[in-house]
Amino acid sequence: MLYRRFILSACCCALCCSLSSMAQDGTPLECRKPLASPSVMFLVPADKNSVFWQDVVSYITLASEQLQITLDVHYLEEDQRNRFKHAKSINEILASNPKPDYLITFLTNGLEQDIISRISQEKIFLFSFNAPLTPEIIRRTGTPREYFPYWIGHISPDEVNAGFALADHLIRLSHEANNLQQTEFNLIAISGRKSSQVGQMREQGLLERLDKSDNIQLLQAVDADWSYDKARFMIKKLLTRYENIDIIWTASDLISMAVVDEIEQSKPEMLDKVTIGSIDWTNEIKPYLENQRVAVSYGGHVFEAGWIIPLIFDHYNKHDFFNELGGIISDQMQAITSVNSHRLDRTQLSEVDFSGISKCFRGVNKPYRFNAYTQLESLVPQKLNSQLKSQLDPRLQEQMEKEIKQQKH
Repeated sequence: MLYRRFILSACCCALCCSLSSMAQDGTPLECRKPLASPSVMFLVPADKNSVFWQDVVSYITLASEQLQITLDVHYLEEDQRNRFKHAKSINEILASNPKPDYLITFLTNGLEQDIISRISQEKIFLFSFNAPLTPEIIRRTGTPREYFPYWIGHISPDEVNAGFALADHLIRLSHEANNLQQTEFNLIAISGRKSSQVGQMREQGLLERLDKSDNIQLLQAVDADWSYDKARFMIKKLLTRYENIDIIWTASDLISMAVVDEIEQSKPEMLDKVTIGSIDWTNEIKPYLENQRVAVSYGGHVFEAGWIIPLIFDHYNKHDFFNELGGIISDQMQAITSVNSHRLDRTQLSEVDFSGISKCFRGVNKPYRFNAYTQLESLVPQKLNSQLKSQLDPRLQEQMEKEIKQQKH
């Protein structure tokens, strides 16, 4: 998926390296003038069939279009993203495609330093995302810009808190559904993959919540490899093994959908008795929330790749987000239920505004904010597209590219 590069020009003034301008609130705002849009490569840790990652790609694509950023998306099949081949896959992609200004990718456990070093050698700015940087990883790699200047940032959700919050939400709903009369509850947990850092952290949050309640019995915790088919297989076996299940905690929307579909087929009378919850905020979970087969989905991290784009745009235009945010950005997942599931309507999501996060593009010197609820409510101004067209100045393309190359060397 490759989009043509454009140069955004706020006015047809002479080209210069950096220019001090005034923001809409009257405070100084340092940005390049005229504004420029970089090229970005995005490595997706999944194939095109992944429900969650397809949504992620749609948002980063939307953000790139809004800021006229060149976006090149590459999907990594399962055998390309394991710890033995991830670094090699990056080498092959970089060797066979135009060199981007920025690369957005996940970091494979144990290979973080190799990946960061390889991309830094190419003098490509790296923005990593997805799984949190653990203390063990930071001991090996440092934090962004500490040892690797081209590694400019990392964003990830608080996965442990998400697992904890989901468990807490389900336990509370179970108490309310039984009018506080039932004192003990049986819980089944279906996680992602044993080798998955994200799955491990979400399950850690679950266990931390269970440690706080003596009346919640964890019947069994199993892994479904983030697979719909395996999740259906696992829950089918568990339904025959355990007679009374009150809560089913699942590590992803896809797993929860598989659980509901299998219960509807194998044991439909159970659906009105069990409380099911998940994580991810995929569009596909919306009907399951609406009919209350799935009680809640925690998410918002589906926007993270889209949030990176305006940060990259500002960094490229000489307004460095690092001064305000530092190198590591963490966000909290939020809950969506049947009450607010309409927020996941795809027609509304196609109008979500990411460009407003950029300080350079909007000329507003206000703090960066990354909140999933706020993002759902933000809509692209109707005049945005026409404004972009009026700012385009193709004559500056060649000059700007020369300037950028000189600054990189």
